[in-house]
Amino acid sequence: MGQGHQLAVSAGTVALRECHRHGMDQACGETDDPIPGADSYRLAVQGELSLVFGPELLVERRRIVEWSRRSRARMVRTLAELDYSGWADDGGLLAMVTLTLPGWWEVVAPDGPSYKRLMRAFEHRWRRAIGPWRGLWKLEFQRRGAPHTHMLLRVPALVSGQVFETWLSRTWADVCLESLCERDALAYIDLGEYDKHAAAGTAVDFSGVRFSDPRRTAIYFLKHSAKTTDGKEYQNVPPVLWQDGGPGRFWGYWGLSRAVVWLELPRADYVRARRILRHVTRARSAAAAMGRARYDGQGVWRMRHWRSPGFGCRGGGFVIVNDGLALALDLSRALLLP
Repeated sequence: MGQGHQLAVSAGTVALRECHRHGMDQACGETDDPIPGADSYRLAVQGELSLVFGPELLVERRRIVEWSRRSRARMVRTLAELDYSGWADDGGLLAMVTLTLPGWWEVVAPDGPSYKRLMRAFEHRWRRAIGPWRGLWKLEFQRRGAPHTHMLLRVPALVSGQVFETWLSRTWADVCLESLCERDALAYIDLGEYDKHAAAGTAVDFSGVRFSDPRRTAIYFLKHSAKTTDGKEYQNVPPVLWQDGGPGRFWGYWGLSRAVVWLELPRADYVRARRILRHVTRARSAAAAMGRARYDGQGVWRMRHWRSPGFGCRGGGFVIVNDGLALALDLSRALLLP
């Protein structure tokens, strides 16, 4: 039994951790598998999965009734650690695609599993019509309780001769219609709900530079989802109708994988690296707070408190950056100084 100290590097993060070893030699070298001997490194977390220092292993499921703070931090770190290098090969442009349920959402998706089936049906249609299914997603809820999903996807200009936006709206409307029984489907069409949903059930927002690197991607997803300052935290709380079964996961990714390298560090280097990264985290937090300062017009600048995940006085932590490899190189140079 012993204690190890490790440094992790990915495209958008640099992280440190202390790990306890139980009766076996746990050598973490430069490998795509961030956890050799994963059974010895367990870290219990809330939610339906547990983190084992990187990959996720299934544990006993529990009912999820809200998007927890820990899940938000885990989302930011995971999205910053993904390998986006081959995504551009799929073609198309990056866009935030939103799928919303119709006015009859209680009938179309009375519970979380029903909504997941709708999303799988949409995925199958996407694969048949467009091809690769890769992207990021986040589940939210409107004030009326209806769920909707934001997805970062690479979208083509045309699909089978149709403008992508036209294909998207009709395909999603058809998926929701076909989930109804014959009697409900006829009433749904007769009352004009199908046409309303086809006209307003989807949205496409092209990204520009907001997803130009892993950090920007992760932070944008967090800001887009954690709308607490404008009274929209209700978007992260499932409706009463879904409370019994729960919505399942609030976020995830398709067709992408995490790319993290873990390296062993001597304890002295670990302590120095932790101190340096703690300063980096505090400097970034201070810069973010200054950027959010507002002048009230009466000679006073007001600054909202900004708290970011980082390093405490004990243990490890992680910092999200635009270029994790560059920060790791700077850190290695600092560690080599006498």
